[in-house]
Amino acid sequence: MLAAATPGLLVTLAVGGFIWVLAPITLVLAFLLSGRMTYGRKATRAAFAGVLGLLGLVTLLSLISADGLFSQWWGTLARWACFLSWVTAAAAVLAAYRAVKHGQPDPPRPPRGTFR
Repeated sequence: MLAAATPGLLVTLAVGGFIWVLAPITLVLAFLLSGRMTYGRKATRAAFAGVLGLLGLVTLLSLISADGLFSQWWGTLARWACFLSWVTAAAAVLAAYRAVKHGQPDPPRPPRGTFR
């Protein structure tokens, strides 16, 4: 399951799960790395859409309530991103497990520069 979910994706989410200050950045990097998954990519991307949407809502609400202090805004955003990193890691492993169990690999990505 770890190989299907790609180590780069899981390591990036784990770094965000342990180092909360970096969590918003690592969550975006993990989203970019999820495109390299061979199993469960579509479900993982859907989980990322929900997580990043929730994080965007938290960003806006904390921006309103932060009283203009960047550190307070970033702290709220980073704590939520830290929690959501673990949620997304679990969702990615679960999506990869279900796809491997059913033997449904994702179609390969088309080469860059080609249109479908």
